[in-house]
Amino acid sequence: MLTNLLLAAFIAALLEGGWLIWVPIGLAALVGGPIDELVGDDVTPAQWGWARFCDFNLYATLPLLVMITGLLLRQAADSSNWSALLGPTIGTGYF
Repeated sequence: MLTNLLLAAFIAALLEGGWLIWVPIGLAALVGGPIDELVGDDVTPAQWGWARFCDFNLYATLPLLVMITGLLLRQAADSSNWSALLGPTIGTGYF
């Protein structure tokens, strides 16, 4: 669920623009990886309710990534300055 929350934060940052684009990228790089490593892998089978929750999060990722890609393409069409596209491009690639 953390990934989808960070994706939603990145979408909001892309809509807002400016330096806010770097906040979800930094959070994903500095917080997402260490939390994933601390929690570790769960080898027990998920109960039905948790399996549905995990499936929901898995399938929610694709529309979020499509929105991010669309926002990046919109910014690329609107901006002729490559430095304005650096953050959105790095963030889109990272996510």
